[in-house]
Amino acid sequence: MYVIILGGALAHCGSGYFDGRSTRKSDPHGANAVSPAGNSAAFQNAIACGASYSPGHAALHLLSTEEYNRTTADLLFTSSKASDLAIFEAAPKGITGFATDTGNFAMTDLTVRKYWDAATALADELLRSNGQGGAYAQVAGCAIGQNPVPQSCYQKVVLSLGQRAWRRPIAAGSDGDESSRLLAIMNGAGSFDDGLKALIQALLISPNFLFVSVTSPQSTTAGASFTLDQFQLASRLSYYLWGSMPDNELFSAAADGKLADAASIGAQVDRMLANPRAAHLANTIVNDWVGIDNLSNIVTPSLANSVKDSMAQETQHLIQDIVSSNSSLMTMTSAAYSFLNKELADLYSLPFPGSDPKAFVKVDLSSTPRRGVLSQAAFLLASAGSTSETRPVKRGHALASNWTCSDVAPPPPNVPAINSAALPPNSTPKQVLAVHGSNPSCASCHRVLDPLGIGMESFDSYGRWRTTYAAIANVPIDASGTLADGTAISGTADMIKYLASSQTVKTCVARKMMEMALSRVANATDDLCVAKSTGASGLADGSKFSDLVKAVVLSRQFGLQNGDAP
Repeated sequence: MYVIILGGALAHCGSGYFDGRSTRKSDPHGANAVSPAGNSAAFQNAIACGASYSPGHAALHLLSTEEYNRTTADLLFTSSKASDLAIFEAAPKGITGFATDTGNFAMTDLTVRKYWDAATALADELLRSNGQGGAYAQVAGCAIGQNPVPQSCYQKVVLSLGQRAWRRPIAAGSDGDESSRLLAIMNGAGSFDDGLKALIQALLISPNFLFVSVTSPQSTTAGASFTLDQFQLASRLSYYLWGSMPDNELFSAAADGKLADAASIGAQVDRMLANPRAAHLANTIVNDWVGIDNLSNIVTPSLANSVKDSMAQETQHLIQDIVSSNSSLMTMTSAAYSFLNKELADLYSLPFPGSDPKAFVKVDLSSTPRRGVLSQAAFLLASAGSTSETRPVKRGHALASNWTCSDVAPPPPNVPAINSAALPPNSTPKQVLAVHGSNPSCASCHRVLDPLGIGMESFDSYGRWRTTYAAIANVPIDASGTLADGTAISGTADMIKYLASSQTVKTCVARKMMEMALSRVANATDDLCVAKSTGASGLADGSKFSDLVKAVVLSRQFGLQNGDAP
């Protein structure tokens, strides 16, 4: 359920301004009346799932804080972070763990006020650039040197800025339509600059800006699918790959109907991944998927904050290298190299080959058991559960959620404490969990979690390799076990190999990329089939990062949508 309380700041936008165009259905004057149609034939990837598998339904996607900042920066040519100007927080991360998954949000009066404050601050900033070139000239260049400013300039700004803000053409042609109402807001504010400020406020407070939504050309029965129109597809592409609004080239492609075939869509993917904006993908993978966005908040009494910063940078360097070099995404878990500075090399007990101790240099790890981000200190610390001892269930849960995509239920209530009398002296975490997991109410989950976490026990909380438990009388570490899919693991090095090559992990990686693209959890039978098929094609030997992205965007899940009931 979506709760939108229309009060407070919304009154500034005029009665009736928030209408059906912000919902999943459209009207005769809405975007679908002026947008080129899509082509369902372009989205037939994952044929193994059948020729007409269900595309599923993605609900309203509220812009995350980072997406809001990026979008307003691109829209108004500013370097300011809008969220800092108004100090607002977007919806929390959804079940997928991605900030773009906003399936459960509440829009309160305070939230709306913050959005209004941000819109006002951004408008004021743009007006201050008048006479200095830059943002004002790019948004309202036709007004410079004009006194009075002609109505044709008002109309030009409404249509141009309106399309870019709402990421589709502004409907025009009859009294009371979008362009007429926006023009009335501009004309009713006083001077041209007053009108420009009012226009920016109206555009940015509208659900048409705040949400990335998919609408059908007409009311549909629940379950009936339709193809995204060209502008909706352009937005879905840009927010997936860039975390922001489409650029001029993508807008032009949508306006010309050039996103209606697989080859054209693939060409846009290649272009967009080559753009520096694709660093957004790397950031999303690092923070929301590898899950190290909270690393700086972990208190580490015996570790300097500079080392934690270096940990995060190591992971960022590796993921960015994979994206920018168009390597297979499975390099995330298989890379026999990393990027280290002196303090990280010291942490790992490795020689540092660089001359500048603060600079990150590429280091060959082929002679070590470390492979990819899951053997890097950032992930190992973020998932350890404690800085004084490792907690295998915590690491196991991180691996199960994001790397094997195992469905694990929350722990049942009133789980009895472990009977310490049943444990031998100096019990290891593996021995403790064996007793705990024998409880029938706990067994089903621990059968999944424990082997994954125990398999990583040769890494301590800070990601250092170890062979014994120093705090448990130097008892040797036994990291062997049998995973939920039946794979036998002899130790941590074997576990790392599994994470680098397992088909289970490949399917999960493809599923996570699809969830990132769709801003929703993939849980239906057809969703899971698409993830499996996409993993097989987009992560095959010799594949590139762009191959996986194309497999995702050319699926029916990406290009089509199941409609709501009328």
